[in-house]
Amino acid sequence: MGPLDPLRWLLGGAERAEAEAARHSPVGETRELEAKLGEACVAAHRAAESLEQHVEVIAGLADSLVPLTDSVTRLTDQLNQLMHITAPLAAVERDASRFEHLFGRRRRGQTAPGASPAGQTQDSAGQAEDSAGQTEHPSEPARPQA
Repeated sequence: MGPLDPLRWLLGGAERAEAEAARHSPVGETRELEAKLGEACVAAHRAAESLEQHVEVIAGLADSLVPLTDSVTRLTDQLNQLMHITAPLAAVERDASRFEHLFGRRRRGQTAPGASPAGQTQDSAGQAEDSAGQTEHPSEPARPQA
């Protein structure tokens, strides 16, 4: 052992004790708490600014509701007036379409909707039956008659 070894041992122990004291010191904990508190304050400020922006948007929406309601009311009134004006025209068009069906012509070979070709009747299942009593299913092709 050299003459300085006990001194080195003492200095090393003192450094370890100092580091241990600094680690458990309330000053170190206070600095950590101050840093966390600062971060929390910054986050609170950002949240407050965001809320202020949301409040401004909502206030703008609320301000636009009254004019929008007035516009919808005017539009409804105009549509009601238009319905009263066009009601007689709609009745005339409806009557004219009935009149067309009365005098409408059909080409040869065409049948009225829901009617069967000449000489055939339909049973309750929707199958056609010709005058010879042969049943024909609507999805099957017609059979040639002999």
